[in-house]
Amino acid sequence: MGRAVYTILAPEFRDTQEGTLHFHHLLHVNGGVLHVAQTMQEHIAQLEAAVRQPGDESRLRRFVEAFVRPAGLEVAATPRLVQAIERTAALGRQRPHRVRWYGRLLRAPFARTAAALARSDAARTDKAARRKAMKQRREAARVAQRHVVEAGRRAAETKRAVADAAPVAAYANYLKVREWLRSVPASTGLELSRTEQQMVAQLAPLWQATPETIGVVRELCGAITGVHPADYLDTSSESALFTRLKRDVSFLRRQGNDALFVQESPLLGGFGFRRQHGLYNEDTIRYFKTLTALQDGAILDEFLGNTQRRLVWEFGGGWGGFAFQFKTLCPNVTYVISGIPETLLVASVYLITTFPDARFRFYGERKEGDVWSDWQQTDFVFVPESEVASLRPPRLDLVADLMALRNMTNGRIAVHLQRAFDAGARYFYSLEPGPIFPVQPPPVWRIADMLYWTHPIPPRLDASVFSVSADRAPQVDDYAHLIGWRRLRPLAVLEQRTLAAVE
Repeated sequence: MGRAVYTILAPEFRDTQEGTLHFHHLLHVNGGVLHVAQTMQEHIAQLEAAVRQPGDESRLRRFVEAFVRPAGLEVAATPRLVQAIERTAALGRQRPHRVRWYGRLLRAPFARTAAALARSDAARTDKAARRKAMKQRREAARVAQRHVVEAGRRAAETKRAVADAAPVAAYANYLKVREWLRSVPASTGLELSRTEQQMVAQLAPLWQATPETIGVVRELCGAITGVHPADYLDTSSESALFTRLKRDVSFLRRQGNDALFVQESPLLGGFGFRRQHGLYNEDTIRYFKTLTALQDGAILDEFLGNTQRRLVWEFGGGWGGFAFQFKTLCPNVTYVISGIPETLLVASVYLITTFPDARFRFYGERKEGDVWSDWQQTDFVFVPESEVASLRPPRLDLVADLMALRNMTNGRIAVHLQRAFDAGARYFYSLEPGPIFPVQPPPVWRIADMLYWTHPIPPRLDASVFSVSADRAPQVDDYAHLIGWRRLRPLAVLEQRTLAAVE
C-alpha cells in the first residue's frame, strides 16, 4: 500500500510484540517497516512528523522487496505459491528427521537454561521499566509541585496587589458615587423612622470622608447592622461571641450546604474571627443562614449555576454584605439595590471595590429605558429609594428584605412590595430577628401575605431533631425566615384603608 507503519511498545503486549520472530522481521529486514515508540508522547511526535513531512516510500519499497515480494514486485505471488506446493508434493513422502540419541538428553537442560535466561532478561527489562516509570513519576510530581508553588505565589502576589490597591480604588469609587448621590433627592425627603434617623446621623461624616476613612469603610458599618470590629478582638474561649459564632458556623457547614459559606472579604477593613472556616463575623453567619433558608425554600437552586440571566432586587441593601455573598455564589445575576443615599453610599463603594471587573449602573444617570437596555450585561444597579415607585425592571425573579423594611413605615413597606409585585417578582424573602414562628407576625409579613403565598422556613438545625445537648445546640431561633411565592391575584388592594387596618 505504500503506507508508513507506526506502533507503540506496551509491556502488557510484550509477548506478542518483541516476543515473536515476525515482529523482529518487521523491525529489521532491509531497514524494517515499523516506526517504534517507547511512550505515547514519542508515538504522537512520530505521527505529527509523518503528517508534516509524509514520504517513506523508499524504505517501504526496500522492505517489501526483501521480505514480502523477494521475487520482484511485478511477479504475481499466487502462481509462485501454487508452484511451491506442487514441487513439495512431487518430492513424495519424506522420512522424518531423527535426532541423535544425545540430543534428547540435552534438550531438557537446554530448555531450563533458556527459560532461566528468558526470566532473567525479562526481570532486567521489567526492573529497568519500573525504574524509568518511577523516575518519570518523581519528575512529574516535582514539576506539579513547582507549578502549585508558583501558582500559589502568583495568587498571593495578586491578592496583595489587590489589597494594596483597594483603598486607592475605593476612594475613586467613593467620589463617583458621592457625586451621583448628591444629584438625587436627599433622605430627608422620606419619612424616616427613628432607627433610620439615628443611622443617617452616624453615617453623616462619610459625606466628607478622607481616603483613609474609605480604606476601612467596612469597619464603620456597625451603624447599619450593629456589628462592630471592637467586638472581635477577644478570640479566647471565654468570649461568648466567639463561642456562639464558631458553634453556629460549624453546625451550619456540617448540617447545611457547606458550598453556601462565603467568608468575609478582608478588603476595606473586613474583620471578624479567623479560623479554618476563613474570616467571618455575625453578618457573615446571618447571610449564611439566609442563603440556607433560600435553598430550603426551593428558591436558591434557580440562581446557582443558571445559564439564563436572573434579576434580584434587595430592599435597603445594608452595607452590601449579602449582595457580595449572593453575587459570589450566583454570578449570572443582575443585582438591584434600592435604599436611602447614606446606605447606598456605603454599599456601592464596597461592591464596586470588591468586584473590580463588574459592570454597574446608577439609576437616574440616564433614562430608565437606557438603564435596562443592557441589563443582562450589568452586574449591579443602584436605585435611590425616592425612585422605587417608578422602578420598572424588564423582569424580576426575587426580592429580598434583610431587616430593612422593618425600619420603614407601613406606607413605604407597601410601596416596595406593591412595586415588586407589579414588576412580576416571582419570589419574596424576608429576614426578621426573633423566634422562627412569632406570635404576632411583623407588619412586613402581614402586608406581604396579601401579595405572596408566604411560608415560614424552619431552621436547618434543630437541637431536638439532631439530639444535640442543650449546651452545644446552635442558636437556631435568632432569626425568622419567610419565603413568599407570588399569588396569581392579590388578596387585597393596598389602599389607605388596608394600611390602616394593618396599623
